[in-house]
Amino acid sequence: VDHGAASRRDGCRERGMRTRTAQRQRTRRQPFVAVNCGALPSELLEPELFGVEKGAYTSVRMSRKGRFERANAGTLFLDEIGELSLGAQTRLLRVLQEGEIEHLGDTTTRRIDVRLVAATNIDLEKAVGEGRFHKDLYCRINAYPVVIPPLRDRKEDIPFLSRHFLGELSTREGKRIASFTGNARLALSEYEWPGNVRELRNVIERGVILTSDGELVDVQSLFPQLPASRRTGKSARPSRDGGISSSDDDIVNQFIEHALNRKMRMEDVETLLANAAIERSQRNLIHAARLLGVSRAQIAYRVSKRIPPTSSE
Repeated sequence: VDHGAASRRDGCRERGMRTRTAQRQRTRRQPFVAVNCGALPSELLEPELFGVEKGAYTSVRMSRKGRFERANAGTLFLDEIGELSLGAQTRLLRVLQEGEIEHLGDTTTRRIDVRLVAATNIDLEKAVGEGRFHKDLYCRINAYPVVIPPLRDRKEDIPFLSRHFLGELSTREGKRIASFTGNARLALSEYEWPGNVRELRNVIERGVILTSDGELVDVQSLFPQLPASRRTGKSARPSRDGGISSSDDDIVNQFIEHALNRKMRMEDVETLLANAAIERSQRNLIHAARLLGVSRAQIAYRVSKRIPPTSSE
């Protein structure tokens, strides 16, 4: 039995990885079987994985193959493997070590040849230390680990995923929705996506449902919690919890309020900007001038009384 594991944050691209693996298996005419270990009650999981014989339980009226047998000569994908009971983990370890299974209620040994791929959103090393996951099983499935980072750490994937989901969902809804508005794209890129790809798909599904045929998906359709006053401009930025974060407009307004309350002169404001640009440019006047869109002579004149001469290189 070949095996490997994928560690992911909840809602990451495990579904896409599973689909691509299945497609490759179908191309090779080999079976691909998937099971979510967290979706089945513990008393049903072992019969589902390893098979069961007629009469093993009072409710079992016929023998049934388990997922391992159905995946023979192909791939078995175990999602949420960290949810397995310790008893199921022990049986799974034996299967991986021996390449054999036994139906529940039977003593006949059956040889299998299965590639096992497992996924989890929990820290298995920590679970081993806490006694919730079998150490030997962890070593077995950790032969080729693949860590899938959360969506917030791969923002460059958001435009591609957004277009993909938009095409898929607009087709499903029978609508012609070509794209997103500029503010909607900005909101999608700046949201932290605690629910990862699953949440992204759900948000875009909501946007497609609320958008009329032939229109562009706007911010309000994606994030209805945004007030109407925040639907335009760079201020339309949802925070990680779905609320409203501080926007560029808010920051500018706060600065203006501060300057007026302090009765700052125009000259003081210009000097403040010049000083900030010079600091950001590591005291290089040419670079600072480019940031402000002025000439080096203008910025040098503005700060001549406050900042010592610096290199212009």
